[in-house]
Amino acid sequence: MEVLHVSDGVVLTQRKFAQDLIQEYKCDSLPSTTCPMRIPPTAAGSSALLADPSVYRRLVGKLNYLTNTRPDLSYLV
Repeated sequence: MEVLHVSDGVVLTQRKFAQDLIQEYKCDSLPSTTCPMRIPPTAAGSSALLADPSVYRRLVGKLNYLTNTRPDLSYLV
């Protein structure tokens, strides 16, 4: 959490956390999209397992933290 002092009071923000998350998973170089979920061309049960699921778990945990500490994002999700 960052605390910014403005003329009207104080603003709490997580801008740096969100930017670091985007850079860590190299999403800053991806093109914009209206639907980030890709529909797999194969059946759901035939996809290969992830080589290292801890990377995925860490990403999901960080996204959960971000959405649960931001009411505006939590409402949209």
